[in-house]
Amino acid sequence: MKQYPNNDIILNNLLYVISDDDEQIMLAEKIISETNEETIKYDALRFLAFAYKRKGENDYAKTIVEKIPEIYFTKLGIAAYIYEGQEKFNAADKQKWISFQEVLEMMFKIYEYYLLINEKEKAKEELENAVILLKIMNHPSFNEDFLSYFEKHIQKLNAQNTE
Repeated sequence: MKQYPNNDIILNNLLYVISDDDEQIMLAEKIISETNEETIKYDALRFLAFAYKRKGENDYAKTIVEKIPEIYFTKLGIAAYIYEGQEKFNAADKQKWISFQEVLEMMFKIYEYYLLINEKEKAKEELENAVILLKIMNHPSFNEDFLSYFEKHIQKLNAQNTE
C-alpha cells in the first residue's frame, strides 16, 4: 500500500479484509470513482451494496445493485465451447463447480424467503433438494461445507415442527 497507494488491484483486495462498513463504503466509492477497470468497479459495487445492506440502507443498496450489469455468460463458459482437449475440460470443470456453488447459494436464498413468509415445508423441501444435488454431485469440499450446513438447517426446522 505504501509503495502503490492508488493501485486498483491492491485497493480492491483490501475490500476483502476490511470489516468496518463505513471504511468499506469509503474505499469502495473511491475505487468506483477512480478505476478504469470494469471488473474492479463491479466488484467494488458488490461490496458497496452489501455494506449498505448491513447498515440497513436497503433502498440505497438496491440502487447500487442496479449499477451492476447482468451477465448471461462467463469467460469460462465460452472457453468450454471454444477450446479443445484439456483446456476445454479445465474451463468446463471450473465453471461447473462455480455454477453449482451459485445454485446452492440461491437455493439457500429461496429457503430464507420461504421462512420469511412462514412456508416452513417449502423451506425444508428446498434444502432437502439441495442435499440431494450435493449427494449426486459428490464433490468432497462441497459435501463438507454445504452438506452439514444444509442438514443443520433441516434439523432446526424439524425441531421447530415438533414443538
